[in-house]
This record gives sequence, structure tokens and C-alpha cells, in this order.
Amino acid sequence: MVVVSERSIERLLIDVAPKVERLTGWKTHLDALTVKLVRRDQVWEHGIKPKYNILGIDTEAKTEKGKKDLGMIKVLMPYVLGGLYEPLTGTMLIVPDNVRFGTNESGLTVTLGHELVHRCQFTNHPRWAEMYPTLVRKITGSSAFDDDEHEDKSYMKYLQAYMTLAEGDASHVETQLKKMFYQDAKNKTAHVSNFIGLLLFLHSLGNAEDGFIKKLKQYEQGERIVGRVYETEGRKGVNELYNLDAGGLYQKFG
Repeated sequence: MVVVSERSIERLLIDVAPKVERLTGWKTHLDALTVKLVRRDQVWEHGIKPKYNILGIDTEAKTEKGKKDLGMIKVLMPYVLGGLYEPLTGTMLIVPDNVRFGTNESGLTVTLGHELVHRCQFTNHPRWAEMYPTLVRKITGSSAFDDDEHEDKSYMKYLQAYMTLAEGDASHVETQLKKMFYQDAKNKTAHVSNFIGLLLFLHSLGNAEDGFIKKLKQYEQGERIVGRVYETEGRKGVNELYNLDAGGLYQKFG
């Protein structure tokens, strides 16, 4: 069992940040990062609700299906969310109870490195950051949990492609960290690691054809695609993927 505290997280971030910068060519801007350690019963208030509030999206379900989805996410998310980086607030959220068991210090370090990649994706690519709230608003409309006329589900394919690159690259760098610096890493905890993942999780609830397992497979697909680009074009080629518009992302990752 690994010790998870504000002091240990700060120490591990300081250790892994320069390695992430070396592998990606991006600045982590660690001095401006806010880190929050929260209990499972605080995940909704600190990890999910604030993002919807910033975007002006209602989090109170009105329909029976919406209420069911809301209830499920409030029950499930506190147990599957280990870490999350929120670009709208520049905050990394850690749920200690979900990362300390089955994980050693090196494992926790590469998990933090994964989250730092998500931070870099937004802080180093303004266009990427601008696309994020637009896609979320298009898909969720005015309500995060109710299906209504405000939702434009045609954008789901673009959001999925966007997410596949986000997770694929973060997973690719995480694998590099393990191979090059933290060979003894153990991090058995499965976790959804960013807000887009949470959104896709919500939309996949109760949908066998487009469910959560399929989403996880698409994250793996993203790592394979990023890996192929890295092998043929190097890190420069990977970084250029972030200049693609929504259509270009879908063509590459959809």
C-alpha cells in the first residue's frame, strides 16, 4: 500500500514532471497546478459538478432516465475515479482510497505522469483547449443528464475521437515512463482520468452496444495509433495531431 498525502503527491510530481516534459516536449507548468485530495464522498462536489457549473450546464435531472443516470454516476464514479485533471480550473483531483491499494510509489508516480500529460494537452494547445467546452456543450446541451432537444448527438463521434487522442497519448507516455524510468511500477487501479472520460461514461450507461468496455477498448486503440505515429514520425508527429480540427480528429481516431 502506497502512502498518498499532499506531501507525497508533491514530491512525486516534482520527480515525474521533468520526465514528462522530456518525453512530450511540453511544459507542465507545475508551479501553477492545483492538487486536491478528496474522499470518495466528495468526488461529485469536487470532481464532477464544478465543471458543469462553469459551462452553465444543469446537473439536476428532470426525467426518470436522467435521474437514474445521475444516481448511477454518483454511486459508481467515487469508486472508479483515481485521478482526474480538469482543464477549466487547472486542478488535478486525486482520490487516495482508489489509488493506494495494489499500487506502489512508482505506480502512483506514472499515474500522476498520465495526469500531467492531460494538463499539457490543454496548456500547450490553446485550440485544443477551446474545442473542449464547445464539444461538451454541443453534446450535453443545457442538461448533463436529460435527453432533450438541446443535445446534438452528431457531435458524439467527434468527442470520441478527441477523447481517443487524449487518452491514447497519455497512455503512450505512461507506458514510456514505465519502460524508461519506473520499471517496478504497479498500478492495478482502473480509473477514468479526465472529464471527457466521465462524460463518455455517462453516455454509455445502460447501452450494451456503445458501453463502457467499448470505450476502454477505444482508449487502447488510441495508444496503438499514437504509438504508430511515434514510431514513424517521432514525438513531433504526435504533437502535430493536436492541430487537427474535429473532422481531422475523427478521420484519424474515429
